[in-house]
Formats: sequence, C-alpha cells, structure tokens
Amino acid sequence: MLLNIQLCAPSHGCRTIDASVYFREGLRLHDRGEMTARRAIIEKNTDLHWTRNRVEEAIREVGNTLDEGRLYVVADDTSLLKYAAHYLIYGSEWMTAVLSDPARNVLKTIGAPTLLEIDLPLSMSSFRTRKELAIKMLNEWTRFACNKPDWSAPIDFSFCLRSSIPACCIVGHSHPAELRDPLDGRGLYRSPVTVCDHCG
Repeated sequence: MLLNIQLCAPSHGCRTIDASVYFREGLRLHDRGEMTARRAIIEKNTDLHWTRNRVEEAIREVGNTLDEGRLYVVADDTSLLKYAAHYLIYGSEWMTAVLSDPARNVLKTIGAPTLLEIDLPLSMSSFRTRKELAIKMLNEWTRFACNKPDWSAPIDFSFCLRSSIPACCIVGHSHPAELRDPLDGRGLYRSPVTVCDHCG
C-alpha cells in the first residue's frame, strides 16, 4: 500500500500587531529590502531613537543573506515554542540583530507573540524539503517504536520553503501567553498581550 500524504499542517512563529495581514497576504519569503524598510520602526518608537545613527552600519554588519528568499516553518510547534520562542517574543530575528540587545525590550512591546497555523500542500515544497521532512518523521517514528516512552531525542521539525505561502493556506493563529526566552537564558517570558487586532 502506498501512503500518499498531500498536506502538511506546519506552524510559523512571529510577533504581530494584526494577524489579519497573513489571512489577506499570506506568508512571504524573507526579503532583505523589505526588512531594511522596516527600520521605520525606529522613528515610530522614541525608545529606539538612540539607534538612528548606527542603524545603517548595523545593517551592513549583520549582512546576513542566508535567509534571503527563504521561509521557515515547523511541522511540530513543540520545538519552536520550547527552543526558538525568540521569534514570537521579539519578531524578526534579523531586526533583533540589527537593533541589538538594548532594543529587545522595545521589540517585546510591539504586537503579540503569534503562532500561525498553516495547511500547506506538500507540492509547494521541493523534493529535497519533502525528503528532509520524511527522514525527520521516520526518526520520530523510530523514537516512539524503539525507545522508552520517557526518553525523547530532540528532533528539529523545521523546514525551509523557497516560495511564499498564499493567504488561503493560513488557517488559524494563537497567542501563547508564556514562553521560554532563549535570548535571556531561557527565562520565562509572560506576554502582557495575548490578542491582536484580528482577534477583535
């Protein structure tokens, strides 16, 4: 019997003021130009005005084009929430790097930690990505089948897409109230905001 799985239900972590943008526009690939334009956040927040004189230099220093044209999602949000919650706490990793550590407290005040739920046709991913996901799923099955139930090997269920996710694939969202912050020694972060404008 051939198992034919055509749909995956991954998640994506971010921080947003209004999740409706994802339901209208979908989830776009990382675009360095678009991210650079977000430096307007500095003018909107007086607590970030001190970064004005250094932001252009910081953008050059960060200079990371690794994520350009890519989009990361996770097949199991457990590892995202447990080990990589900084995406939900601060938002864009690139923006966090550009604005530097002192700006993190400001980034935590913009929007709400958000976990997007996606129904993703696997045909949108490359063969390489599907193979990578299949290997991870086989590893997880092996863990359940062969190991004691109380032992858990950390498996990274993240995978990379090289095409944007259309709005019709965004099927839900939530706002976790408590997260472990990997940029703050895994300290407990309690979000003062657990709704966005889309929630009403």
